[in-house]
Amino acid sequence: MDYQSLLQEIRTYGSKGWAIVYGVSGAGEYERAAGGAWITGHKGKRFLDCGSFALFMFGHGNSKILTALQDLLSDGLSGTSRVLCHAELAVALESLVALAPSHLQKAMFLNSGSEAVEAAIKLCRLKTKRKKLAHLSGSYHGKTAGALSLTDHAGFKADAHPLLQDVVRIERENAIELETALATGDIAGLFVEAVQGEGGIHPVEPAFLQTAYKLCRQYGTLLVADEIQSGLGRTGRLWAFERSNIEPDIVLAGKSLGGGIVPVSALIASESAFSPFDHNPYLHSSTYGGNPLACRTVIAVTEIAQAKNFLPDVEQKGAWIESALEHLHNQFSDVLSACTGFGLMRGLHFSSNIYAATTLEYCLKTGLLLSPCLSNPTVLRLVPPYCLERSDVDYMHGVLQQALHHCRTLQESS
Repeated sequence: MDYQSLLQEIRTYGSKGWAIVYGVSGAGEYERAAGGAWITGHKGKRFLDCGSFALFMFGHGNSKILTALQDLLSDGLSGTSRVLCHAELAVALESLVALAPSHLQKAMFLNSGSEAVEAAIKLCRLKTKRKKLAHLSGSYHGKTAGALSLTDHAGFKADAHPLLQDVVRIERENAIELETALATGDIAGLFVEAVQGEGGIHPVEPAFLQTAYKLCRQYGTLLVADEIQSGLGRTGRLWAFERSNIEPDIVLAGKSLGGGIVPVSALIASESAFSPFDHNPYLHSSTYGGNPLACRTVIAVTEIAQAKNFLPDVEQKGAWIESALEHLHNQFSDVLSACTGFGLMRGLHFSSNIYAATTLEYCLKTGLLLSPCLSNPTVLRLVPPYCLERSDVDYMHGVLQQALHHCRTLQESS
């Protein structure tokens, strides 16, 4: 199928808006194959994937994950009756809990990040017998009704009201405002991202997260760490909150947990916080949650993440990227105002949203995929897979250098 015909099919039978987005992207190709850090378009053009909204931490078509799935399918088990249990679920639960800090001893599987957030909302309310929830400014927790209520983006919420009513927005890193809110004693859960993704790759100050942790303990509020984008090694730690030495009651995982192949997310919790779901499993369940294919994927992913060289490898490649971005910032500080993040989760902050959009389009046309920050139009995300090679970083640096030079040229000619 040619490119225009594909867009017409999407326009006719799906979202006209998405057809427009794909059409104006400037790529002129649709993805046909992918492997490692690279995507190949239907005309043969190759794109270095440093975007995809942080989905492919373990690369495209990871052989370990694919082999695990093929082995399971050859054994004849792909779905679950939900009446009989299956061995994959038990092994996957144990594997994921083993990957989490020791105070987190229980887990459940769902199908998307937003579903995991919804489960956490319910669990916070069930455990504490309170209704109110709190989130930070700049937050993003999803687009389903409950998750959207905790997302700091007015545009996503427009005309979707009424959402959850008992929600408090806390200014990020404002400890006084946080204590004022929690001291009321009626907030069930505080949702945080140790590194905010959609909000602009903003690492929340460890001192603030430590204060939040202590205040949650003091006032009986459950602390929920949303690691859906930042978890599983992306920041150079298995979990981004580990940089702050805190112990969340609930941790949410997703995106990379499915290896970029199978939709799966997870809620991981302390035994105490999880107790309502222990007492009544029907309080929150999912037909496809914890299916054999998802569980086999989780097992393979946790094996990769537990490998001795995994985190050092992420740190090394993160250092390559940091050096490249520092060079670009020094060279084009009038266009690229700052670079933030850790490991393989980096934010490119531009002095205007025009520069950000221009860079995004230029890179796409040239063969480098980045992701925008939907809640912060002046920031682009650079979130490559851990299988990135040094030559890939050199390529990324070269394309970005051209893009930033292009932005400066446009500025000088205007």
